[in-house]
Amino acid sequence: MEKWFIAAASKQWLKAVVKQGERLLETHRNMNSLIFSSTTSHLEELRDLQEWIRVEEHFFAIAIGKALAWLDELGKIEPLCQQHIDDFLKKIPHAKDIRNMREHDVEYLQGKGRKQKNFTLDFNLYDGKASGSADASSTIVFNNDYLIGGRLNVAETIAFADEFYELLRYNNYFSDL
Repeated sequence: MEKWFIAAASKQWLKAVVKQGERLLETHRNMNSLIFSSTTSHLEELRDLQEWIRVEEHFFAIAIGKALAWLDELGKIEPLCQQHIDDFLKKIPHAKDIRNMREHDVEYLQGKGRKQKNFTLDFNLYDGKASGSADASSTIVFNNDYLIGGRLNVAETIAFADEFYELLRYNNYFSDL
């Protein structure tokens, strides 16, 4: 495969993480504004958003999976970039599992997932102000944090992906492209 294609696909999917994450958070904000409105005239719209937000989460997980797959390819052809890729992965340690568990949710909910023991994890946020267990199919919203599976912070993932996208976009690794 051509180096320029792998680099372009890596950047494309990092940007997709950013854009899809923003769409997810916007859907959540819209849903919240309807929840806290004093009128019932938006009840049908609220129901639609409550169903749609799971789809937006799934698209976010897919974008992450595609970004990780292309970054893996990029690291193979551009060894100087591997440390940046490793640093990015350390910032989102649960991303791959969340993507896989969301993509194969039926198997996991039946107790047949490949990493079934990791499907449910304990969480402790804000020095114990929010704690409990969450499986990868759940969503936790606490304060300004939107956590898919109780472990993948959407806003942080957006920020990390955008930062890495900019690094790849302006780095001289690809000056020969």
